[in-house]
Amino acid sequence: MNKPYLIQRCLVKGSDTTSVDTFLSMDYMGSAEFEFGALPQSLKRITSNLDEYQSFKFCRHTDSGVSKPVSDAAGRQLHFICTKEAAVDVGHYVDLLLGEGCRLKERSYLQERLRPKPPSYIREDLRVWWEIDNDYFITLGEVTTEHLMEALKNLRTRWKREGKIA
Repeated sequence: MNKPYLIQRCLVKGSDTTSVDTFLSMDYMGSAEFEFGALPQSLKRITSNLDEYQSFKFCRHTDSGVSKPVSDAAGRQLHFICTKEAAVDVGHYVDLLLGEGCRLKERSYLQERLRPKPPSYIREDLRVWWEIDNDYFITLGEVTTEHLMEALKNLRTRWKREGKIA
């Protein structure tokens, strides 16, 4: 797995889980890398292997060795959705994203979103981050995580019916 570089910020539209595009809207990232088919290609890889994906709660290890959940000011805990095989690496990269260990193409605003009082330019509906090279999601809140998994499953069902994936 490669170190994160292209992370798409996603805004939660509501609770319609008919498909990913009814549940999420993509925040404008300002770079060509986020255009030209990178998102649909990642989504196709994810939905093709969705049975291997699951959600994990993210915890940071303190100096005393205790695992501590990471949450926003509203108490929504940070999760990530990936394959079980990738979970250790993804957890490590989420930890780096929360520190200063990752240089991304565009800002994720993940750190800012988790502050006790996020800056005014951080939207309340910014609750999903999509790593489009390594095909995983970082989510904020259990409900958001469950809804995203349901939207992915619904999209997979539709794409299988349409012959877009096997």
